[in-house]
Amino acid sequence: MAKTKVEKEMRNMKLHKTMKVGNITILKVPGGWIYWNEFGARGAVAGVFVPNSEESFSMILEMQKKLKQSKK
Repeated sequence: MAKTKVEKEMRNMKLHKTMKVGNITILKVPGGWIYWNEFGARGAVAGVFVPNSEESFSMILEMQKKLKQSKK
């Protein structure tokens, strides 16, 4: 359950939408989010994938179901 306003907004994000939190850009992707941290003075960018385990699990089950159906 979402505890903060930002967490609630993140859980309700549409796929491929972004939001800014300070100097971090958060991108919603299948299975979670990618956090981009921009280091303006140095011109560097770092990104990390953060999974949403609930969403990832349901996606894996759906993919397994489709794979089994395609093998029949």
